[in-house]
Amino acid sequence: LIHSFIKKAKSIIIFLFCFSNIYSKNIIPYTTIPHLDTAISYYNKGVKEKTNNNDGKEVEMFLRYVGLPKGNPWCAAFISYCEGVCTGILNKTKSALARKFVTKKSISAKDVLYGRVVIKPGTLVIFQKGNTLNGHIGTVYYWDKERGQLVEGNAGDKVSFMERSIQPRNYSRIIAFTIIEYDESIQYKIDKYKQKKFDKTENGTVNENRTF
Repeated sequence: LIHSFIKKAKSIIIFLFCFSNIYSKNIIPYTTIPHLDTAISYYNKGVKEKTNNNDGKEVEMFLRYVGLPKGNPWCAAFISYCEGVCTGILNKTKSALARKFVTKKSISAKDVLYGRVVIKPGTLVIFQKGNTLNGHIGTVYYWDKERGQLVEGNAGDKVSFMERSIQPRNYSRIIAFTIIEYDESIQYKIDKYKQKKFDKTENGTVNENRTF
């Protein structure tokens, strides 16, 4: 009888631990947009650097995809990988440099800020640091006018869910948005998705100086 009681007690403890673990973590809902959902999966998994030095199993996998060893910034490598494992994308970019994701078709931050273009989930957001080639990149989960939510690699030494805004006068600022295009059969499903804002981001807990 005691053995049976102990066994049941252990099962309850394990259940409560799992239950609390699920609800203490911010699990982001998926969207039907393949490359965005891939990025979300790594956030939901809790991917982070092993020693806070651009290393770790998944981080090094992202970096290898663009031909770099551990120790390098990996925001663009993360985006490249999330695109690379998806089929049907017509305008894939494979680069360790965020600025390489700016194309002739990219939308300027100014056009978004002034409401000339509505940004949809899955769009890439490219940041620039001053007048240098250095920057950052993330994928839109939700965007409304001048601000929105992004899934980003290498933000606070992990895959993070961040709230960002267009601030043209900042040194590190959003400069462009690039739409990811899919073949017709996939795009048809994506177009049916209606974006929804998630109620929590990590701006308060992430050191944004480590983001770029």
